[in-house]
Amino acid sequence: MLLSPWLDLTCSGESLDTNEAHEDMLSSKMIRMAPPHYHGATPPDHPYVSPLFGDLQGLPPILVQVGTREALYSDSTRFVEKAKAAGVSIGLQEFYMQPHVFQIFFAFVPEARTAIDKLGAFAKDL
Repeated sequence: MLLSPWLDLTCSGESLDTNEAHEDMLSSKMIRMAPPHYHGATPPDHPYVSPLFGDLQGLPPILVQVGTREALYSDSTRFVEKAKAAGVSIGLQEFYMQPHVFQIFFAFVPEARTAIDKLGAFAKDL
């Protein structure tokens, strides 16, 4: 289960720019500054750093949840497309106008509670 995943540390996803004005949790500027602190000398497009660039064949079933206003939204959509092309059983659940990792607000955001219920159902069905 992937919640608002950051899967491309090259920061090439279009939503970094298209959702910048709507992202409540992460600024695009902050996202673009962070990768070298994580990957060091390893290239940012190395699959161990950015799973989007890896070979996805053989992965187990995956569920991706993402808010449509996230700066990292396109990381999820591109990963799901690539995983499907590799034959992976993968689902994408998009939550309209929700920010990065909105599930943490389960105590007072109905969409977050719905998302967590869907995570539980996915896990139960494995």
